Amino acid sequence: MNFSHFIKTILLLSISILTACSTHIEKVKSNDVVQAFLVDKDNLYVVGQNYDYQFSQGNIDVLQKVLMLPFINKMKDPSILIEIHDGKKLKGYYDVSFVKEQLSKKEQKVLMDEYGFTQSNNRRTLFKRFYADGILSQLQNRNELLSKYPLTNKLLIQLEFFEKSKKITGEDIAKVVLLPVAIPVAVVGTVLAFPIYFIWVVAESAHK
Repeated sequence: MNFSHFIKTILLLSISILTACSTHIEKVKSNDVVQAFLVDKDNLYVVGQNYDYQFSQGNIDVLQKVLMLPFINKMKDPSILIEIHDGKKLKGYYDVSFVKEQLSKKEQKVLMDEYGFTQSNNRRTLFKRFYADGILSQLQNRNELLSKYPLTNKLLIQLEFFEKSKKITGEDIAKVVLLPVAIPVAVVGTVLAFPIYFIWVVAESAHK
């Protein structure tokens, strides 16, 4: 190995260690309460106690039809989960279920054949998850929605905030340090000493 190639190897190793960072997703759980909601054409507007949510993609059209069924009053309290990614992008999940014994055979058939409901594992309920993508928003007509479309029973929303962060982890560094195995044993001691010094200098320089 000539000196030029040796230096290149050292620099590549140093850069690999410095860039041994991975994107980690931080998840924080919280709650909100639905105070009003409206399905309008292809959009679903949800007015929460803490946030306003606007959904425009997914199977909202099917949800709208289900909510208009004459036996919708037999629906169990829905489960609502909203993921908030990078502070604004939404992924919403609306779980609807009915207890089978409270439905007629005809109603069960409508849910399963026309709207894709499936039986739970215990075969006691019919279940379907609706989904939609959207954004956090500040609704200009918030007060109007609250007055026109209030919910008698407030629904709990499970919120999960996902934020991306980059950091160096021990696991990541360990993977990178395995790279020098291809370097001749005679120079391993020297090669490892240089990157450690190089990183220390960079760290010191960052504080000057």
